[in-house]
Amino acid sequence: MPTITDHVQLEEVLRRLNTDRACAIVDPKTLREVIVWADRKSGWAAQAAAKDEPSADAKAQLAANGFRVERDDRAGAPLVVYRAYGEFPDAAAAARAGLGLFQILWNIAGDEWLWVTDIKYDKRGSAPQRPTPWPPRAT
Repeated sequence: MPTITDHVQLEEVLRRLNTDRACAIVDPKTLREVIVWADRKSGWAAQAAAKDEPSADAKAQLAANGFRVERDDRAGAPLVVYRAYGEFPDAAAAARAGLGLFQILWNIAGDEWLWVTDIKYDKRGSAPQRPTPWPPRAT
């Protein structure tokens, strides 16, 4: 598995965080989502929710990358959600970790195109088409 620091959209996520202080990163194929935001208490945070409990290997990778996994059954049985949540010292660390959640939780490669968008659903609109060529070529 690639490291979480090698996602091709790291700079795009950092630009969005530096501008808006928060963003959602969405896989347009599956609609799986990670949110990253500036947190008043901890500095920066990233989180994702998954309907399936992460495997022991995934939990170990999450812990090694600054995340804790919590079972959230507040919605009531039979709906249970597992939340991976981490606090980070700066935007770059939070962006790397947020992008890494796609690799750890859902095995989505670091060169897959992800939609970097507004954290608020009502401000998102529709996902744009994937840029071409993809992945971007080094210049």
